[in-house]
Amino acid sequence: MAVELIDELEAGELSVEFEGEEPQVVLEWAIERFSPRIAISTAFQVDGVVVLDMAAEIDPEIRVFSVDTGRLPQETFDLIERLRKRYPRMQLELLAPDPLHLQRLVARKGPNLFLESVENRLLCCNIRKVQPLTRHLATLDAWITGLRRDQWATRTNIRKVEIDHDHGAIVKLNPLA
Repeated sequence: MAVELIDELEAGELSVEFEGEEPQVVLEWAIERFSPRIAISTAFQVDGVVVLDMAAEIDPEIRVFSVDTGRLPQETFDLIERLRKRYPRMQLELLAPDPLHLQRLVARKGPNLFLESVENRLLCCNIRKVQPLTRHLATLDAWITGLRRDQWATRTNIRKVEIDHDHGAIVKLNPLA
């Protein structure tokens, strides 16, 4: 059964409605409205893990994903294993770059191409991050992030409920905004 997605007007109204609410209220609404085609995106930084913890209280089988670029430090994998033990019903998926595209990129430009130029950094990011994320988001109606307005100047205007036009006009939720 497909869920009817929301439009810009409804997203704006919901953002106003949720503005003074705790993140758990946004999460509870979103999980109820979009499950099972909703997931949390995290890089396993503190904000993403906080959102994961709150969501697991609402739905222990919450879907969670992260992009494994092939360059993550061992500490990230150690944390992932600790989280798997703490939340055994959580559905965690690590997204990977297309192996053929990555192999071609490394063969042509080397494994550390991102150190050489902005152009190479963008190319590397596209293969290792953007493409896997785009493929995964195409399977969802909504996704949840740990973004906060105080993290960076470009994030000061994020809303708790947005339409993600870069990814098929799915719903993007920022409960910590």
